[in-house]
Amino acid sequence: MPLLGVVASLALAASAIPQNPQNGGSGPKSDDSNVELLLVDVLYDHLRLDTALAALQDGHGRRFLPLRQFANALGFRLRVEPQKRVMGGFLGDPGDRLAFNGVMGRYVHKGKATNFDPGLCFERDNELYVDSDLICAFAGLHFQWRLNRLELDVSSDAPLPIRQQWIQRQRLNRVAPVQIRPLLPVVTSPYNVWSVPSIDMVWYTDANVDSKVQQSSSRLQLEGRGDLLFMSARYRYISGTGAEPASELLTLGREDPTGRMLGPMHATQFSFGDLNIPQIPLFARTQNGLGATISNFPLPGSAMSAPSIVDGRAPPRSIVEMYRGSDLLGTVRADSDGHYEFPSTPLDSGPNDLRIVVIAPNGEVQEEQRTLYGDANGPSKGQSQYRVTAAHIGSSLFPNAIKGISQDQQRMEYIGEYRLGLAGGSWLSSTAVESEGREFLGAGFHSWTAGSLWHLETMLSSNGGSAISAGISRRFGRTNFSLEHTLATPSFGLDLIPEIGSEATSITKLRVDGASGSSRHPFGYGLSVDRIDGSTPATLVRARVNGGDGHTFYANTIATRIGRDPFDASGLFQLRYPLGESFAKFDVGYGFGVERLFQTARLSIDRAISRDYRVRYGLDYDATRIAGLESVGTIYRVFGPLEFGLNFALDARGGLKANVLLSIGMEGEEALHSMMLSRPGAAQTGSVAIRAYLDRNYDGRFDQGDVLLPNIGVRIDGRAAITKTGETGRCFLDRLPSGREATVILNEDSFEDPSWAAASAGAIVIPRPGRIVRVDLGVIESAEIEGRAEGLAPNHQVLTAELIDYLGKVAHTSVLDSDGIYVFSKVRPGDYTLRIADSAGQPCGMRLVRVAPGATMKDCDLKLSIVK
Repeated sequence: MPLLGVVASLALAASAIPQNPQNGGSGPKSDDSNVELLLVDVLYDHLRLDTALAALQDGHGRRFLPLRQFANALGFRLRVEPQKRVMGGFLGDPGDRLAFNGVMGRYVHKGKATNFDPGLCFERDNELYVDSDLICAFAGLHFQWRLNRLELDVSSDAPLPIRQQWIQRQRLNRVAPVQIRPLLPVVTSPYNVWSVPSIDMVWYTDANVDSKVQQSSSRLQLEGRGDLLFMSARYRYISGTGAEPASELLTLGREDPTGRMLGPMHATQFSFGDLNIPQIPLFARTQNGLGATISNFPLPGSAMSAPSIVDGRAPPRSIVEMYRGSDLLGTVRADSDGHYEFPSTPLDSGPNDLRIVVIAPNGEVQEEQRTLYGDANGPSKGQSQYRVTAAHIGSSLFPNAIKGISQDQQRMEYIGEYRLGLAGGSWLSSTAVESEGREFLGAGFHSWTAGSLWHLETMLSSNGGSAISAGISRRFGRTNFSLEHTLATPSFGLDLIPEIGSEATSITKLRVDGASGSSRHPFGYGLSVDRIDGSTPATLVRARVNGGDGHTFYANTIATRIGRDPFDASGLFQLRYPLGESFAKFDVGYGFGVERLFQTARLSIDRAISRDYRVRYGLDYDATRIAGLESVGTIYRVFGPLEFGLNFALDARGGLKANVLLSIGMEGEEALHSMMLSRPGAAQTGSVAIRAYLDRNYDGRFDQGDVLLPNIGVRIDGRAAITKTGETGRCFLDRLPSGREATVILNEDSFEDPSWAAASAGAIVIPRPGRIVRVDLGVIESAEIEGRAEGLAPNHQVLTAELIDYLGKVAHTSVLDSDGIYVFSKVRPGDYTLRIADSAGQPCGMRLVRVAPGATMKDCDLKLSIVK
C-alpha cells in the first residue's frame, strides 16, 4: 500500500533527525526541545517584588536565571555584556565589587578569585543566563523555588536594602499626599475612507478515490475587517459547494467604549447592514437579519461590574484561547504547571456556552466546552442603558447570502431594550418587541447578592401567552454552579417559535463547572442537565472530566437523552501520552443503549520533523464506514501565522482519501504590498505595532538622530510579553481583545544597557478589529548617582536620601547603609535637589545636583546638619 510506505518514510525521517545532546559541560541550546521556560515572580524574604523572570530549566533539572533582569530586581548595579559573557559592577553597596568572565570561567568578588565551569553560563536572546547555584555562590544568596506558585523567594547572607527601601516608600506614601496615577496617552486607530482589511482565510479541499470513482470538493471562507466610508466594515465570503450557494455578508458601523458617539445619545456602538442580533431573553436566541442597531451598552470586556474567572489545566506552556461562538474572548498561556486563567470574562445574560481551545507546544489541539451563567455587565446605580434594533430577519444585502448559514424566517422585527441601575449591584430591565403584528413585552430584575447572581425575567405576548424565568449562579471555591427554570403557557411557545421552544411549557437548566486546586494532579469536571417538558418531554445530560499530571492528559465526555425513546448515550475518551520525542494520541468513541458500544477508535503517534512541522501517523476505525479500518498520515503546522494540515487515509478496501486545510491571517496595512502575516483570528481581534527607539534629544518623539532598538521587550498590563522588537526596532502584538483598554510599556528588564530607562510610563491602547494601533515608546540614557552622607545621624536613626525634581516631587529614594552610602539609579537628566531625611521626614542635609545624560556621578557627598 503506497500510503503506508509514505508514512513509514516520514517516520524514519523523523527518527533520523539529530537530537540536541544534553552535555553536562554546556548550557541548554536555544533550540533545545527539552528546555522549559519558567516564568516566576521574584520575592525577597517573602516581600514580593514587581518583577517576573523568564528562567530556563534544562533536562537535567538545572535552572538558569537571566542575570541582567535578576540584578535589576535585587538592586545590583551590574553592567552585563551577554555576547562577551562578562559582567562587572557591585552588589549591595559600591564597595562590594564583582567581576565575572564566563568565557574563562572565573569571577573575582571582594578581591578573591574563584574558578567555575564555563558551561554554567550562556548567551540567549541577548541575555546572559547563569546557573542559579553559581549566582548563589558569588552573590551570597539562597533560593527557595516554589514552582507550584511560580515564585522564587530570595534571601541573602548580607542584608540587601530592598526591605528598608520598601518600608521607606510606604512611610512616604503615608506622609505625602496620595499620588495620582499618571495620565497616560490613549492611542487609537482613526477611521479612514478605506483601508486594506485584515483577513482570516480558511481553505479546505478533499479528494476521494474509491473503486476508481473520483470525488472532490473544496470550500473557501474569508472573514475581513477594515475601514470603509469612515466606518468599520466587516466582510464575509463563503464559497458555494454543491447544493449550497455562496454566502456574502457586509456590516458597517462604529464603536466607542467611552460612549461619546451621536451627541446626547452617548452611543457606544451603531451598525447597519447584515446584523447578528443578540439574544433577547425568553424571546429568541441570536438571529441573522438585514437592518440597523444603536446602543450604549458597554462593549464586551470594556465594563463589567463583576467579571467572571475561567481557569483550568492544559499541557504546560500551551496557548489557550476562549471563544463564545466564533468570537474570540481572550488568549492566555498556561504556566509551567499547566494552569491557565482568564481573569475577566465578559458574559451575556443567561447560560454562556464557551469553547476552550488549547494549542500545546507540540502543536496538538484540544478543545473542551464550558458553560457559565452570567449577566455581569449591568449598569451602575442611576445609570441607564438602551439598545434599539430594526431588522428584517432572514434577509441580507446579497441575494441568497443567508440561506447556507441560517434558517431564520422572513419577518420584520423592531426591538427595544432598556436597563436602569439600582443600588447594591442590582438593575431593572425591560424589553419591547413588535414582529408581524404581534407584540411582546418583557421585564426583569437582576442582582448580585452575597456573591450570587440571580435574575427574574417575564414576557407577555399580545395573544395572551406568557413566560417567566428565574435563575441563580454562584461560585463555590473553584466550582461554578448555575440553575435556571423557565415556565410558559402553551400559546406562548407557538408565537413565532420564541426561545422557549415550540410547545414547550417548562425548561430547567443545571450547570456545574469546576477544577481541582492540585498542581500535581489537576482535575476538571462539568455537568449540564436540561429538562424539557411539553408534548414530547425529554432530559438532556452532558458530563465531562479531564486532567493529567503535566505530561499525560486525559478527557472523557458523555451525552445522553432520556425520554420516551429507548435509552441511548454516546461518549468520547481521549488520552495523550509522551513517548520520548514523540507524542501518543488515543481516542475511543463508545455508546450505550441503542447506540453501538464500540463506535470509533484512533491510535496515532505524533513527532516533530523540523522546527515548525510535525508528522502524525496511525490507524483509524469507524463502525459507520463500509471499510471501517484506515491507515492515516498527517503533516501539519500550527505555529506562527500559518496553520496547515495535509491528511492522507488508505482504507482496507484500497480507497484513498486526501484533504488539505489551510488557515492564515493577514493584517491590513495602508497599502496592499505592506500587508503582514499574522495568526488566524486577525479579523476578529485587535493588533498593536510598537516601535522602540533611543531618544537622544529627549524630545519624546522619534526624529532625526534617534536610533531604533532591537531585542527590547514589552509589558502588557504589567505582565511581560514573549515578543521582542526585531532588527528594525519594531514588534507586533496580535489577537488582543477588541475595544478593551490595555497598558503597554517597555520592559526595562530587557534593556542591554543598565543606564537605559523607559522615557515614559507607557500608553493606553484600545485595539479594534481590522486596524493596527501604532505606538512609539522611547528609551533614554539615564544617570547613576553615588554619594556618602558624612556626620552622625540624629538619634542614630535610619536615614533616607531623596532626589526631588523641579516640581517638588520625590523622584527617587535610597536608604543609607551603615557607612552612610546611598545610590540612585535610572535617573533622568535634569536639575534635582538631593535631600537627606530622618525617619520623621525632617531634613538633615541638602544640596543641588545637575544630572547629565548617561553620567555616573560618584562625588555627590554632603554633610549632615539639621535643616530648619
